[in-house]
Amino acid sequence: MSAYAISSLVVHRGKLRKRQRGSSSTEWTAATLVLLAALFVPAGPDGQSVMGFMMESLQNFHKHTTYVYSLP
Repeated sequence: MSAYAISSLVVHRGKLRKRQRGSSSTEWTAATLVLLAALFVPAGPDGQSVMGFMMESLQNFHKHTTYVYSLP
């Protein structure tokens, strides 16, 4: 890399920071929306979402542990 290329990077560095301000919040918002869509979109052979599967698993766990706790 030539000295001119390095000096031009140093000069333009401040300008790039000003242009990029606020882009991280947009990226986080997009990533969050994609994650939420992946959790709640129905998938699989029975058409159940990942969140539905998790809720059903927690309900079954609660039913079984409540039964075990009720035993003498």
